[in-house]
Amino acid sequence: MKLSAPIHVLKRKAKELKQSRQITLIEALDHIARAEGFASWSLLQSRKNAFTPRTKNDVLNDLFPGDLMLIGGRPGLGKTILALQLLLQAIKEDRLCFFFSFDYTEKELVKKLSQLD
Repeated sequence: MKLSAPIHVLKRKAKELKQSRQITLIEALDHIARAEGFASWSLLQSRKNAFTPRTKNDVLNDLFPGDLMLIGGRPGLGKTILALQLLLQAIKEDRLCFFFSFDYTEKELVKKLSQLD
């Protein structure tokens, strides 16, 4: 089951609901959880690991239009390769995507992409 929005967005919606309906935050969170198909917010939270992307396709499927993905980590762990693989997959799915890098020129980037394809 996929949530309609990331958990931090759902929390923000609950805070807005709390203000507009003059209810407690717990009641607002539970209302949001029920709208997402869960009996309570605590149940949604306990299952949030099930929503953690495990594959490259999962990562792409979790992105909403306008989302920005920032990939970080220590040197040599494969961040650039992962980003390029995600870029290629997004292109294959006809998604609008951009790739920014301070490490590669356009020519070097095209060469890397051709090696991955």
